[in-house]
Amino acid sequence: ITALAKSGAVAGIIKLASAGLSFLMFVAVAMVTDEREFGLYSATYAGASLVSFFASVGQQSTVLRFWPQYAGLGDLASAHGLMARAILVALAGLVATSLLIVVVGFLPFIGRGTPEWLPLCVAAAVLSFSL
Repeated sequence: ITALAKSGAVAGIIKLASAGLSFLMFVAVAMVTDEREFGLYSATYAGASLVSFFASVGQQSTVLRFWPQYAGLGDLASAHGLMARAILVALAGLVATSLLIVVVGFLPFIGRGTPEWLPLCVAAAVLSFSL
């Protein structure tokens, strides 16, 4: 149980550090941009976050469900195969959703009022790979 508590504490520290760094990044961006630019940046970041969330197509749940089952049976080859497949499916989902966002950037009727629409869509597609 000590190892479990230690793992939970490490995960919590990583999550807290991530939130802190995101906050500092937003503060830094807010200090060097005007209201419109910051709004566009924030909307793009939120869009990239949504893309990266949906791009995983549920693979984290699949791994959490089946990895312990395979590992508990001592079938590490299947567990590693599951992990490799999950990574490939998540990568394919990320590529597909990112390409979809770029295609949306080219649609003339969606970003008509925002001249930066295409670069924002491309930025969201690229940024989603890091999230």
